[in-house]
Amino acid sequence: MLNKQFLVAFVSFFLFICTSLLLLLCLILFVECVAACFSAVPYQRRYDDQDIQDIQDKQVTVLVPAHNEEAVIRRTLLNLKKELKNQRDLIVVADN
Repeated sequence: MLNKQFLVAFVSFFLFICTSLLLLLCLILFVECVAACFSAVPYQRRYDDQDIQDIQDKQVTVLVPAHNEEAVIRRTLLNLKKELKNQRDLIVVADN
């Protein structure tokens, strides 16, 4: 037969272990939440004038997929023309 003191000590130790594990789990969850919050903050790079000039000097080719876009393609192309002043190519691909 187990004596009463041994049983009380065993239950106390078991509860201590369970509580410790629960606290450790809560701490890990808290750290994960904090890490997720900080990774959700977007990194904003500061551009200096040379970076902006380099970006503006780049020429790109723009592809515009157009499937049944008769109603809005003119407005789309006019807006793109304003944005792409010094660009080399604007290609519209109509598949109908």
